[in-house]
Amino acid sequence: MPRLSFLALLGTLVMLVARPSAADTKKDCAAAYEASQEQRSSGKLRAAKESLVTCSQSACPAFIKKDCAKWLSEVEGAIPTVVFSAKAGNEQLSDVKVTLGEQVLTESLDGKAVPMDPGTHTFVFENAKHGKKDLKFVVKEGAKAQQIELSFEAPKAGDDTPPARDDGPAQVGTEQVKSGKTLAYVLMGVGVVGLGGFAYFGLSGNSDKADLECADSKTCTDDDLDPIEKKYLYADVALGVGLVSLGIGTYLLLAPGKKSEAAAEQAKRLQVDVAARPGGGFATLSGRF
Repeated sequence: MPRLSFLALLGTLVMLVARPSAADTKKDCAAAYEASQEQRSSGKLRAAKESLVTCSQSACPAFIKKDCAKWLSEVEGAIPTVVFSAKAGNEQLSDVKVTLGEQVLTESLDGKAVPMDPGTHTFVFENAKHGKKDLKFVVKEGAKAQQIELSFEAPKAGDDTPPARDDGPAQVGTEQVKSGKTLAYVLMGVGVVGLGGFAYFGLSGNSDKADLECADSKTCTDDDLDPIEKKYLYADVALGVGLVSLGIGTYLLLAPGKKSEAAAEQAKRLQVDVAARPGGGFATLSGRF
């Protein structure tokens, strides 16, 4: 094949291939032209900028290219930027990731401005030591380098443990739980002693009563019966104190969380009073609830 004929055939093939490509480009230009206007009116300025870059290229029709180039300049001036920062106490942090929804805006804080769409946004700051924290901020259109600073809670001295995330009910401290259980064991011990005292004084009173020689003849005097009555009184008081102590102690052991803490505080204010009266006696349990 002569060289001239080969070149002519090659040129024809190039033209055939280029025609549909040019048509596709014009179609893309028109689509980007329309999309940029919708995106701009809805506040999606970053997406509008990308569309305007597409429809302002030289391959687009003249009127589309002219409008898009003009709008591109306006949109670039209207896109706001923000600068993120974070601190814990007086310490400025840099190893903080900032996200918006599923989009990662920055992996670390380096002081660089980040372009944003205007409007109200909820940013999530995440640090390995201090956990996650949300911050709602209104980004103003056209404002550049808007400062967005978040403050994490400063760690206590000597405490390197990350703070718990705020996604559940408050937990009762370990020391509080230990205090409640200790008091429960003490009360249950008092209860056991009380029941033992009831058994001892009751049995001792019965034994003394059985040993009275005047019991059968019913000639016993008050002097004979008073020691026995006192033992029965002591037995009754010991039983009352024992049952109350066991009841409160059992409740403290079984009550969960804050109920146990509150019950322990109340139990610490309880007061047992025992008093003897002619012909008997009584025991009272009092406290401030």
